[in-house]
Amino acid sequence: MTRRFDERVVRVAAATLPRSVRATRREEWLADLEHAHELGIPRSHVTRAAVRSALTGRPAVSRRTRLAIGATVVAALSGLAPVVAVAAYTFDDLRGVVTTQTDADGREHTVHWRDYPGIAGLDAEEVLAGPSLEEGIALGDALVTEMRDAVTAEFGSTWAGSPREPVIVTAENHFGGMSLLRVVNARDWSADLSTPSASIDPHGVARILNEVAARFGFGATALETEPGSGVRFGMLEGPVGQWVSVSLEQSSLSIMYGANGLLAEADRAEFVERLEPFADYPQPEPQVS
Repeated sequence: MTRRFDERVVRVAAATLPRSVRATRREEWLADLEHAHELGIPRSHVTRAAVRSALTGRPAVSRRTRLAIGATVVAALSGLAPVVAVAAYTFDDLRGVVTTQTDADGREHTVHWRDYPGIAGLDAEEVLAGPSLEEGIALGDALVTEMRDAVTAEFGSTWAGSPREPVIVTAENHFGGMSLLRVVNARDWSADLSTPSASIDPHGVARILNEVAARFGFGATALETEPGSGVRFGMLEGPVGQWVSVSLEQSSLSIMYGANGLLAEADRAEFVERLEPFADYPQPEPQVS
């Protein structure tokens, strides 16, 4: 899983929280990612804990870890470097991110990124070329179902109930406003594998899941063990911020689908129209709340 993808998933998890705690949790989880190595915590553990916390409301990390990183959050926020020459980015809760450029004739042009219809870090052309919200949800259903069936054929399994309906929320654009994109979080299946846990080859499980994922245009994963927990966890990255998380604990397997930002078909024309003012500007860094 790439560093940038870790950060996307954490931002998405934070976006599903109530507004009163959203910014605080996002800062905490991003700081956890930044300092995971020096604290001896796998980045995958932080990502998985953030998703689980967003879905259940349980704290994502221990209080000991929170105290350990508390000071680094302040350092990270106070160490923002100034921007160069032609651009001035204003990080302000009311104005959002603002870019001002001066053209060859000395005229200034200002763009307010709070009106940007996409999401920081997610390419708008990729959004338009990728699946719609409706297509993404259908693809997630098909992908997770095929993964479930492939694992069942290999290991035998008893799948618990039906997958929950996806939670769909409007995503922040991370420039001080709301986007037109939707966060999908998430379709999931949980299973008790009938094969004894000692006989389960996690590499075999990963191989089966990766073969299915490749047919859907998703990347591969290795189920890495989280130190001290015995839980194996992996993330498979798909087009347009789509992802699948996999957790293997003893003989229990969980497969979850989600997406960082999909565009509903009904919003497509408005999305294209609202993109136009930003066409000639490089995307700035996201707002730090």
